[in-house]
Amino acid sequence: VISHERSEKVYEKGVKYEVERGMTREDGVDFRRFRTGHSLELKGYRKRIGLEEEGLCRRCGEEEEEVVHVMRCPAGLSARRRLKIKNRADLCRKPFECLSY
Repeated sequence: VISHERSEKVYEKGVKYEVERGMTREDGVDFRRFRTGHSLELKGYRKRIGLEEEGLCRRCGEEEEEVVHVMRCPAGLSARRRLKIKNRADLCRKPFECLSY
């Protein structure tokens, strides 16, 4: 049973490791943490666990840097277009493109 709301939503249809085929185990774990919002790469998460005082987005500085914001941040629009990343669902469908972003 998954108790965290975002993790439950991300993995409601199960974990599809085949999408991550070709990643190292470490990259796969890091990517799954990012998708669920539990990544040390996210300033918002780092703030939430007491590692940062400020959690604003490094790209735009407008909102907390959480996975939802990163996937729609106006400052990352051109990069997302170039990589053909359209929405958060692409975190599961296009992991390598999202890692590049």
